[in-house]
Amino acid sequence: MSPDAIRRSAEAVRRRARLRAWELRQQRHALGTWDQLRRTLAHASHAWAADADAAAALVAEGWPAEPVGQALQPLKAIFFVPLERARELAARPIPVRLGAELLQARTLVLVRFESGADPGSAGEAR
Repeated sequence: MSPDAIRRSAEAVRRRARLRAWELRQQRHALGTWDQLRRTLAHASHAWAADADAAAALVAEGWPAEPVGQALQPLKAIFFVPLERARELAARPIPVRLGAELLQARTLVLVRFESGADPGSAGEAR
């Protein structure tokens, strides 16, 4: 290898190391928020993006918001409700995954997997 090729290769390695160090710093600063959000979504069989009125209605009905939503910016209201109640909200269904639709939604309405049932069936909030 020529000295120039070795220098370019070494710079590429240093660039990747700096990027990885930055990513690790970001994860530490998030204080586990992404892991908490992933764990929350792991319990959801269905998800809907709802509006602020739906969030207000769920709060008024006594449904607790998941704490991880308050750790995100912008803040999110995340609720687990029974499938029937989620369908009544006339919200827009979205995929249950960390994607653009889910991250853009200000209010998330989730339905838990029923414990002990097959993953395709939805259960009531616990």
